[in-house]
Order: sequence, then C-alpha cells, then structure tokens
Amino acid sequence: MKKYVLLILVCLPTLFFCLWTFQLSGQVENARLVTVPLRGYDPRDLLAGHYIQYDIDRNQFNVRDYPDCRLPNRWQERRFYIPEKDAEVLDTLFRQNQSRFSIVFACQEGRKAIAKQLLIDGRDWHDALKGR
Repeated sequence: MKKYVLLILVCLPTLFFCLWTFQLSGQVENARLVTVPLRGYDPRDLLAGHYIQYDIDRNQFNVRDYPDCRLPNRWQERRFYIPEKDAEVLDTLFRQNQSRFSIVFACQEGRKAIAKQLLIDGRDWHDALKGR
C-alpha cells in the first residue's frame, strides 16, 4: 500500500506540470501575436539568473490600441530570460544603442500576455547574434 501512495505522490506533481505546460503551449499557439518595442534593459541579476529586464517604449507603442492584450505591468513580470553566455553580448548591443529591441507577446482576451520571442532589429535574437 505504501508503494502505491508513494507512486501517486511522485506522479501527481509531474502530471500537474505536464498539463500546465500543455495548456500554456496551447495558449501561445492559438493567440494573437503583438510586437512591442522595448526600452530599458538589465541583463544580469545575481539572485534571479540572467534576463532582460525591459520596459515598454510607450512613445512607439500605445497599449490602448490592443485592449485584449494584458501586457505585464509589474516590474517583476517584465523579464525575458536568456542564457548566461549571451548576456554580455546582448548588454553591449543594447548599450551601443544601434539596435532596436522588441518582444513578441502572445495575447488572448481575458488572459495575461505571454512573452514568446525577443527580437533585435526585427530578427530573432539568436539569428541576430549569429551575424556578429
């Protein structure tokens, strides 16, 4: 009996996270995509790992034009995680102020927008770094 209880306790969290991942991937795939220009950027935080801490460039993007898209509004939610090995290169690109950074969000009415892709000059950031 103890073996079965232990098996259920181990499998239940795994099943939960699999279902949650499946639900989020469905939300992203069936959503409207909105590209949002960024300003402000901090690639490193020793406690939270490496990420781009971004702010929406409100001079180039009007949130009211997309009423069904609930973009992140708290500072802690505005992070796009990146691999540590790429943080220095992305930091240099941003500080040179020669590239336009933007994020593609997956938006569905009634749900919080999910950051899907980071763009540099309109290209996926992986592709943009390969050419440098």
